[in-house]
Amino acid sequence: IITQFKSHHNCENEMGLMPLICKKLLEARAEAKKFMKIYANDPVKLSYFTSRSNALKISANSVYSETGYFFSPFYRKTIASSVTAFSRETIKKVITFLESKQCNIIYGDTDSVFFMIPETHFSEIDSLYSHDKQLHYSESIKKSIEFTKQITPIVNSFMEQETGPSSFSFSP
Repeated sequence: IITQFKSHHNCENEMGLMPLICKKLLEARAEAKKFMKIYANDPVKLSYFTSRSNALKISANSVYSETGYFFSPFYRKTIASSVTAFSRETIKKVITFLESKQCNIIYGDTDSVFFMIPETHFSEIDSLYSHDKQLHYSESIKKSIEFTKQITPIVNSFMEQETGPSSFSFSP
């Protein structure tokens, strides 16, 4: 059997069964996550949509993981490898993007990036509060939160351009 990947350009009529299943699961999960925000103050509905989101995530991951499990009837190493390769490439792009914003990357793998805010953002705090460690620490945290709030929509916009809507999202 020769495995070939068919380009579908996100068109459902051109997709194979597994990509279509994953797409539907991820769309349903994105919808559940929207409802989680809407019902953040309603513990019953929040619990329901959180559970639904988690179940959909596990289901989507299991579609992929079956392709990487040797004893699965859906085992195709090339498919499993392509999924992780796509994630790695996306993370590399995010790392490059964050580095272009002078962030220091601490760690990055297939689904996360940990970074430090550029030191230049703390210069003013360093000079203003060098005499008071507690105040310096407090102001540094505020500055970190402010930077993260500012960069989150920028990174998400960048990722949407690179991977398409709701494929990946950056959250603080």
